[in-house]
Amino acid sequence: NNPLFDAYLTSTREQLGMKIVSDREAVRRTAKAMQEHRAIAFLADQGALNTASSWVPFFGRLAKTPKGPAVLAIRWNVPVVFGVAMRLPDGRYRVGIEEIPVEQTGDRDADVERVVARYSAALERWVRRDPTQYFWHHRRWKHQQPGTPPALGDPLTEPVR
Repeated sequence: NNPLFDAYLTSTREQLGMKIVSDREAVRRTAKAMQEHRAIAFLADQGALNTASSWVPFFGRLAKTPKGPAVLAIRWNVPVVFGVAMRLPDGRYRVGIEEIPVEQTGDRDADVERVVARYSAALERWVRRDPTQYFWHHRRWKHQQPGTPPALGDPLTEPVR
């Protein structure tokens, strides 16, 4: 929601050779990129309204997490790789890469849920290594399933004790 910061991030990513795709173009452009055997990166650490999502554990609370990358991986039979860049004290970066297992058991919904949960668990492991490296610019638990107890919902809406 910050146009200046969004423009900065987009410009920086484009200077690195990335092509940024808006949400409304994602399905069409992702399918085309898959047909061209291109690598595709998703920033899938936040749930949004009107996005196909799963409820998976993240730091002990259920968090709405996009399932599009998992659906595409299963549909196209391609791997899912979690990647992170950790800033070192000297200003350089160390890249961490972790393959997320994608299994096709014949139960597509369960297979998708497993991939989403594994991705979220990988993100949590990396955040735990150094929480200062994770840019928390959104409320991860803002959206909750109906009936979620306050103690397991959004920490920012919990009553102060």
